[in-house]
Amino acid sequence: PPVHHMSISEFLLGNPGHADFFKFAFVRNPFSRILSGYSEFTQRPDRRGYHMDIKLYYSFEEFCLDFQYSEWNKDPHFRPQNELLCVDGKIAVDYVGKYETLQDNWDTICEKVGLPPAALEVTRKTAHKPYQEHYTAKSRAAIEKYFAEDLELFEYKFE
Repeated sequence: PPVHHMSISEFLLGNPGHADFFKFAFVRNPFSRILSGYSEFTQRPDRRGYHMDIKLYYSFEEFCLDFQYSEWNKDPHFRPQNELLCVDGKIAVDYVGKYETLQDNWDTICEKVGLPPAALEVTRKTAHKPYQEHYTAKSRAAIEKYFAEDLELFEYKFE
């Protein structure tokens, strides 16, 4: 759809009549998000025709260490979440849910908009160990530095 991966500022600019609508978004721990994205682009055959080749990196660590210098940091799958959800440094949606509590937060959204709760289906799951097992001190520091604003704004840390 045309709004797929669009920032809230881009959406509101193109849809000024929707400014008063209830707006929500989901965020994810950047450490988990980067690993999941990397895993999706290396594991899923339907990602082979993507405009950038993640397999040019020999390892997840190399990907993390080069991330701030690469074109991947502009890709919507990896872009800092604050860039997508903030306008003038402030969160511009009415509700921010977390991937880690997706179903509970979805139920809250349904309640807020007057819909019955609905069970969410798990799709596009990638195979990997817990994110903590994939990071070295160097790769962790690189992602921590690049996503410092997301970590603070959305109250995430490496746990």
